[in-house]
Amino acid sequence: MFIYDFEISFDNNMAERDLRHVKSKQKISGCFRSDKGQEGYLDIKSIILSLKKQCRDSFSVIKNIFENPPVTMM
Repeated sequence: MFIYDFEISFDNNMAERDLRHVKSKQKISGCFRSDKGQEGYLDIKSIILSLKKQCRDSFSVIKNIFENPPVTMM
């Protein structure tokens, strides 16, 4: 199918591509300094990757999250 439609990826390896960013970050800096920093990085990265897959503007959505934080119930 990917021969006829260039929008379709020629492999089915999206999960590995999503993890590649984390491994590159870990390789460059050596490690994450804290668990909280690592969780924050992964949260933001997952939001950006999800928005990219949905063809949405990640900057405006993240800006909206900070301007109108979601209400959490405890």
